[in-house]
Amino acid sequence: MKMIFQAACMLLLASAAPPLRAAEKDELRIRVALTSGERSKDSSSKTTTITVSAGTVAVEQTATGSHRGKAEAAERKQFGLDASDREKLLALIKANELLVTDSVTLPERAPVFYFRLSIETQAEGRRGVIHISGPRSVPELRDKRLYQRSVALVKELYKIIHRQDKTVVFEEPLQQRP
Repeated sequence: MKMIFQAACMLLLASAAPPLRAAEKDELRIRVALTSGERSKDSSSKTTTITVSAGTVAVEQTATGSHRGKAEAAERKQFGLDASDREKLLALIKANELLVTDSVTLPERAPVFYFRLSIETQAEGRRGVIHISGPRSVPELRDKRLYQRSVALVKELYKIIHRQDKTVVFEEPLQQRP
């Protein structure tokens, strides 16, 4: 009787496995963390984290700094993600080849205004992890393809959010050229 039960359980698990894999393959997950800050005797930073999963877009903002004592409580907002926005994001990820692991890091010197951009993507059964960091005042970083493609995704996420909450706006990580 025990062997029949085990065989039935294994058969049930085996028959459930393919649909689960198909669901994972179709799932779109994105996690973007954008930090901008200053390294000096009055160091501070602000981090915005955007998470896309299961038809929602969540935005969380935190700030830290020497004058604040410790990190402020995170502010969290959640928005809907419709099918057309999901498809637009997926197309952008594919077109910009963001399902890769890559990084660009430029050295910082203190005092410095810096940024860090981290993007984790998951779609079509593939994953990507991208890290970009450096001083906010380095114009040559703007010309790097990885930066351009990554920021295009972040801008699209902000467009989706901004349509639902006009107070949430995108701030370019790099300072504008003079």
